[in-house]
Amino acid sequence: MFKPLRSSCGEGIRKIEVSKETDVEALYKGLCAEGGGMADELIRQDEILAKFHPQSANTVRLITLRDRQGRDHFVQSMFRMGQRGSFVDNNSGAIRARIDESNGYVFTCGYDSYGNRYILHPDSGEVIPGFRIPAWEELLDLAGKVMDEISSYARFIGFDLALTAHGWTVIEVNPFPQLVVQQIITGQGIRQDMVRLANESVL
Repeated sequence: MFKPLRSSCGEGIRKIEVSKETDVEALYKGLCAEGGGMADELIRQDEILAKFHPQSANTVRLITLRDRQGRDHFVQSMFRMGQRGSFVDNNSGAIRARIDESNGYVFTCGYDSYGNRYILHPDSGEVIPGFRIPAWEELLDLAGKVMDEISSYARFIGFDLALTAHGWTVIEVNPFPQLVVQQIITGQGIRQDMVRLANESVL
């Protein structure tokens, strides 16, 4: 999987098939000529999340704010799923639903960036609201451990996490996580809540 250096929201991400016959040096030079990026092996997700849309790694966006007392606040998190065969779960056509950070349950219907609403995943028929993200406490624990390492220079992070057969793994951390889709999902603005939390966190 290759993600261009200067892109976001799944734009420009593509799969690259590699075999023993692949000229790795030529591939590397070609990707560098495009501006560079990040390449990594495909994630083999756990079947519990794969059932929603097997063609994509269906992930959790966990937004975390660590206050100056070292406490982590988990807010505005989402379950993200691809659809229609796409291997990307965070582009404009992807489906997202809000998660209750206190227990890991999805408490809204799914929505895409155009405001379309989904009770059932349109491809698999899986019910979205009421689904509980597996091993939720382990996910929060992993995020906390990463924050231990980076909070001296980054205290507001959007984690992208995938569940594999071996547990949760971090795909990437985003220092400027967007908060637009969350407001599409609930139909409510969150500015006041975020400002209040930010003010409380610097005390």
